[in-house]
Amino acid sequence: MSDGNTAARKPAETWDVVVIGAGPAGSVAARQLARRGKRVLLVDRKKFPRDKVCGACLNRRAQSVLHAIGLDSLLASPRIAAPHRFQLRAGGRRIGLPLDGMLAVRRSWLDEQLVEAAKRAGATFVERTEGRVVGAPPGEPQHDPSGRTVVLRPVGTSSPCAARRITTSLVLAADGLGNPSCRDLHHPGGLTEQVDSASLIGLGACFVSSDSSYEHGTIYMGVGPHGYVGAVRLAGGELNVGAAVDPQWARRIGAPHQIADRLFRQCGFPVPTELYDAPWRGTPRLTRQARPVARHGVFLIGDAAGYVEPFTGEGIAAALATGAAVVPFAMEALMGNSRRAALGWQARHRQLVTNRSRWCRRLAWMLRKPYRCRLPMRLLACWPRLSAPIIRHLQRSVAPAELGLP
Repeated sequence: MSDGNTAARKPAETWDVVVIGAGPAGSVAARQLARRGKRVLLVDRKKFPRDKVCGACLNRRAQSVLHAIGLDSLLASPRIAAPHRFQLRAGGRRIGLPLDGMLAVRRSWLDEQLVEAAKRAGATFVERTEGRVVGAPPGEPQHDPSGRTVVLRPVGTSSPCAARRITTSLVLAADGLGNPSCRDLHHPGGLTEQVDSASLIGLGACFVSSDSSYEHGTIYMGVGPHGYVGAVRLAGGELNVGAAVDPQWARRIGAPHQIADRLFRQCGFPVPTELYDAPWRGTPRLTRQARPVARHGVFLIGDAAGYVEPFTGEGIAAALATGAAVVPFAMEALMGNSRRAALGWQARHRQLVTNRSRWCRRLAWMLRKPYRCRLPMRLLACWPRLSAPIIRHLQRSVAPAELGLP
């Protein structure tokens, strides 16, 4: 991928939309808006391709969004695996359940493909660059009707001369947990974020492993006393591992590979020897909610709008859905109906994500402690079909109308 900082050295310009964060939500939103003829700048602080802490699952909900926006060709790539079985271990028990319609993909590949799709549609991509929305001083109006100011700064530089100020009619913040690009707007009357004090932190890695205990076609999940871990073989043979762990326990254990080793053992999984040299990444506390998700010319999408410890692909599905669904409201805001568009996005986001996250909250609550899983696992061992309604609900496709598409 070309050096995105070339674009950052161009003279200051005014953009219709600046999208901060080039994950699934940001890239999809940038693509869809560019296809509608808008001048879109897509910014990310990382150099692509890059990996993320992620369970790597694309459930039917995520797939339905890609179908609806015309990117379903990605699903036919040989880079995507199709797990057909789910194995859960908790409290000394093990159950296996059939799994239908699930895909597994490495995030570095998926995110790069979505960025390329946005660029083909006409969006300009700037990588290795931080974007920050400028906030007004206390007591002054927080949004100039003529547009918002965004400061772009190449990563790794602190010189004021390296920064560039641009003006945009609308900002879509898709920069993940805590939406750091909007930190100047985090105050009463602006944007606020509530972090669940009981939330776990994320830990993940993707690495080549020769351990035959982890077969192609199976998603493995284990529940221990201090968190839970999932693993799945990708099409290229790599083992993708994602975990959610108690932050206080993690601090006591030490380095990420030590935390992963202990968690694998507690869940009853063999520890891959390659785990110790894997490129581990972490996250802050996962479960959080931003309020409101739109105000003063800034719309939040993806993880920046809120996050619940996901289950079998709900995280990517929510990101893709919000990236597509925000477009009609962004278009309305660009036509001058900013307040109505903001209220509309809050309602649509609640419908698409907040209401559905209740199921993830219940599952996350159960997965935090092995003893909570014992009775459900006994029942599922005797009657596997009891899992069908839960999986069916989590896998429900997104209708094109929910995305504002005909």
